[in-house]
Amino acid sequence: MLLGGFPEPFTFSIRAHRKLWSLLRHRGFDVIHDNQCLGYGMLLMKQFKIPDGLYDSPSGHRGTATWTFATAKGWMKFKLFRWYSFLSMQQFVARRMDRILSVAESSANDTAKSFKIPRERFRVVYNGIDSGLFHTNGSTPKKPNSLIVVGGYSR
Repeated sequence: MLLGGFPEPFTFSIRAHRKLWSLLRHRGFDVIHDNQCLGYGMLLMKQFKIPDGLYDSPSGHRGTATWTFATAKGWMKFKLFRWYSFLSMQQFVARRMDRILSVAESSANDTAKSFKIPRERFRVVYNGIDSGLFHTNGSTPKKPNSLIVVGGYSR
């Protein structure tokens, strides 16, 4: 971190590998699903012979990052390196996973192209919503050309 890197994806993946290794003594798992980290620890988990799948969201910025980093100068180049320094690790790991999941065709296509991974290794699984649980009660009229965004919040 002192050198300007972004170590969280790497360190998280190593901790996740250690935790899974300790849990496997007491229980079994059907699949390992990495939701963005794509750290080297995922490759270590292959020793467990559990199918792996990962979600491709972080790579959508790779093309932009490569161009931006190449044109940046001075302090900005250093700041961009810090933010995007983990992308080469993610590309290395993603190329070695059994399956890559994406929430959209466009995301799968972009990731396949940016990371140079055959598109056939991707499966698109769209985000879903339980319409039985989340539905309108009719009390609020729809407003044309508007968007409601709901995000996570923690204190």
